[in-house]
Amino acid sequence: MKKIISTGVFCLLLAGCSMISRERVPDEVPDWTVGYAMPSFYPVRVTKAYGINTQEDWTSILHTHSQFMTISDLERIKESQSDYDGYGLSLTFGIAQYSQIRYTNHLPDKVVLYWTSLFDAKFYITELDVTPKMKALAYKKQSYIRPDGIKRACYQTTFDFGFLPNG
Repeated sequence: MKKIISTGVFCLLLAGCSMISRERVPDEVPDWTVGYAMPSFYPVRVTKAYGINTQEDWTSILHTHSQFMTISDLERIKESQSDYDGYGLSLTFGIAQYSQIRYTNHLPDKVVLYWTSLFDAKFYITELDVTPKMKALAYKKQSYIRPDGIKRACYQTTFDFGFLPNG
């Protein structure tokens, strides 16, 4: 009888310890997203994007990237940045953001993008390994002051990619 009880207690301890390693994500952390920028004269088309979390055993697919040309439209960006020449990355008004189909604020271990350069008609796959250090930074509450002087809290949960010619 003692063996049965001690075996049961041991199994409960193992189950409890296995939950300790799972990362704790603060509730106020927003769902992660993917953003990307491209030069106006070197457009790309992202055809598929998703995040993979191996520890929690899930894959999160991102919404379709249908408005890819309007984000980097030369005239659109020149409205706010008159000196933009169309060859560089506009990091203020030229970033498209895409959210997940099934939302989660747990970060992936890897972000994968399938994309085509419309400039040189080549297909590329970009993979980003999300390190534990990156996750710790994303889950850390930070603050910034808006132009109107209001202080806001924020988390770094957007993965921004910049696409240039030749991959």
